Amino acid sequence: MQNIIVFFLILQLLGNGYGLEENTSLKPYLEHILHQDNLEILETYSNKELGFTFDIPKSWENHYQIKKENNTIYFYFKGKPDNEQLLFGIKVMTKEMYNKTIEEDGSYYGDLIGERNNWVFVREAPITMDLVDEENSEKFQEMYIPKDEFLKKFHIID
Repeated sequence: MQNIIVFFLILQLLGNGYGLEENTSLKPYLEHILHQDNLEILETYSNKELGFTFDIPKSWENHYQIKKENNTIYFYFKGKPDNEQLLFGIKVMTKEMYNKTIEEDGSYYGDLIGERNNWVFVREAPITMDLVDEENSEKFQEMYIPKDEFLKKFHIID
């Protein structure tokens, strides 16, 4: 449970734009998570219909599942026993729909990660987590990808 709380604290700090230099009390823990070796690519997920690819890190091997729902591709953590948790989704929508949502709600839940022609790509993060044990919690945290690293793995295609 403590790992989950710390993980959400990290997400909150990163979401508010606080860097490692500004938050020295969490610096060692953040560095452990943020500087993991996710450079090796296990495989590249490609979706020509939605117009993007995503490089799946080698560290995800045997611990992820991909599901498509309408114009969103969901990447799930697969834990033991049968513990599944959303890592993130990549949603593709028109700029008009994106802007309308922002006008109505004041913001959009997720990070704008790219645009092509009249389309926008948004990374949606999970709101809640339900991990059954510490082992699953630790593996889930290892699989988290900060936005700057995420952008290196995400590619818009024509």
